[in-house]
Amino acid sequence: MALSKNNFPQTWLEHDRKVRPYIWNHRILGWAGKLVGLAFLGHLFFSQSAQSLEWWLQSQISGGFLLWLAYFGILGIAWQMLSLPFSLGHYVTERRYGLSRQSLGAWFADMLKGLGVGAILGTMALGLLYLAVLFSPQY
Repeated sequence: MALSKNNFPQTWLEHDRKVRPYIWNHRILGWAGKLVGLAFLGHLFFSQSAQSLEWWLQSQISGGFLLWLAYFGILGIAWQMLSLPFSLGHYVTERRYGLSRQSLGAWFADMLKGLGVGAILGTMALGLLYLAVLFSPQY
C-alpha cells in the first residue's frame, strides 16, 4: 500500500503542518550562520587580516601566552558578535512557537554565563596547547 495524505490520520497531518515551519526556521538560521562563519574564516585567510591582527598584537604585547590569549580572544569575540543575530533568531523562533517562556533578559544572561564558562575552558585548552608548542623540540 502506497503512502499518501489519505492514509495518515488528520492529527498527524495537522501536526506536520505546524512543525514544518518551525523546523525550517531553525534550518535556515543554522545554514545562514554557517555561511557567515565560513565567510568570516575566508576573510581572515584570504585578506590576511589574521596576520595583520597578529602583527599589531605583537607590537602591543611582549609575546608568550598573553599574545595567544589576546589573539584568540579577539577572534572569539568577533565570532560571537557575528553569530549573535542567528542565536537571537533561534530564541525568537522558540518563543514564536510557544516552546520557550524564557524572557529576553534571562536568555541573554544565560548566553553570558555560557560565554564565561567557554572563556575559562578555552583559556585552559589554549594554555595546554601553548605548553605543548613551547616544549616541542621543533619550536
